[in-house]
Amino acid sequence: MARKARIPYCSENDRQTLSEWVNSRSMEWRLVERARIINKLLDGEQVQKVARDIETSQNTVIEWRIALSQTGSRFV
Repeated sequence: MARKARIPYCSENDRQTLSEWVNSRSMEWRLVERARIINKLLDGEQVQKVARDIETSQNTVIEWRIALSQTGSRFV
């Protein structure tokens, strides 16, 4: 059974910013992808499912999960 990582705290303001990024048509694709990954992780989804849904590698999702847990949402 897969372990579940702790979900870091994210303020409502940061969540709103992430949602705006996800829905942006003019923002750089890598920032949109980052926001999609972080949103799904904050919703408690597992790395494998996030990677599959976003069509990226599990390593990319893990890197962002680590960054999120180390810095919180300050990098948003």
